[in-house]
Amino acid sequence: MKRVFLPTAIAAALACLDATGEHVTRKGLVDRWREIFGPVEFSRDDLFEAMVYIGPVPEESLSPYGDKRLGDGIVSTISRERKRLFKDVCNLRDLNVHPEKYYLREGNEPSLLYYRWICSPNYSLRMIENSNGILLRITPSEYDASTGLTADRLATTLLEIYRLPYASAEELISAFHLPESLSVGTIFSNGDPSKRLFFLDDWKSYVVGFISKEDICVITFKTVPGSYFRPNNAWLDKGLYKSDGETLVSTGKKDPLAVQRHEEARKEEEKRNRPPMKLVLPTSVGQLKPMLQNPDPDYRAALLQQLRLHQELLTRDYFSVLERHYRAEDSPEVRMAIVAIIVLHPDKQHAAEFLKKMQRTETNAEVKEFLRQSIE
Repeated sequence: MKRVFLPTAIAAALACLDATGEHVTRKGLVDRWREIFGPVEFSRDDLFEAMVYIGPVPEESLSPYGDKRLGDGIVSTISRERKRLFKDVCNLRDLNVHPEKYYLREGNEPSLLYYRWICSPNYSLRMIENSNGILLRITPSEYDASTGLTADRLATTLLEIYRLPYASAEELISAFHLPESLSVGTIFSNGDPSKRLFFLDDWKSYVVGFISKEDICVITFKTVPGSYFRPNNAWLDKGLYKSDGETLVSTGKKDPLAVQRHEEARKEEEKRNRPPMKLVLPTSVGQLKPMLQNPDPDYRAALLQQLRLHQELLTRDYFSVLERHYRAEDSPEVRMAIVAIIVLHPDKQHAAEFLKKMQRTETNAEVKEFLRQSIE
């Protein structure tokens, strides 16, 4: 069945609030976008819907990014999404391009990231990004809005930047129904304007753009085959941090998950930078017992790993001490190191019975699996 775009329903479903909390009408949005981009027919249904999902605002409404930080999850997600859409000229992670400005929603509008960079002598780029899609503003070198540009130049530019499924400029010109010459206000798209963006499942089948008073504007959406478009205007609420990487810009409060991740990363870094341990192997059970009480689990694990390599030291008394210590040991890594020694017990039947008993009471899944493998 043909899905028809319903402008009235969309205007209601995607109602926007401005920074003062006032309702923004369809006409209000169109007027705002014309102030930014010039005389473009933003009231056209397909372009209006695309622009609502992007939600561009005047540059004076953006805040300087400065020393803000994006959460690791957002960084990896947007990097992966851009690689699907763009060729290397827009691989901002490899180009070391960071956001210049940002916009945190104060109503229903999307939060935004804003980038600006010069990627080649042929053009400079500005990017407006949210979790829904990207509006890329392409300014070709020596571009003169008063004279416009040819279809061939636009097609060549798009093929240089986007991973589009067209083998030549001629094929793209046909798919986008481009006129020979494009001037300010010209709209172009390779999609069916009667279809709802909500049902889009492959970004390549719905690219829409227009010629603004300053540049070429192209809108693409972050969809993949088999997964329908799912807007998320609040994506930066829990993903944009102050310089400490823990305090959310949206609330001014610490994010418990970010604090936990930083603490785990700190411990890992500390562990990597720790000087090598100087281990003295115990020559008696009397020496072994206090060593097992060392508060550092890494020390206990390293001690047991070395002890396993020196099987000549392992008497029955050693095995008895380790079996008793297993029940009191709180580190899964150390418990597995004990198991690795117990399997060397000269009485194989005794060792198997002990390991089976520990397997029945073990609560850690990784240790339980290690016990199972050791028994086999």
